[in-house]
Amino acid sequence: MKIEYGILLMALISIILLVMVILIGVELLGIDITFIVD
Repeated sequence: MKIEYGILLMALISIILLVMVILIGVELLGIDITFIVD
């Protein structure tokens, strides 16, 4: 149970970091991602 929880936590952290990196990249590069939202 602890192992599964650890894996889930790692996955959640990875997703959060990925989103943060994407948002920072968009801010720095000024990429238009409206097509992704639509």
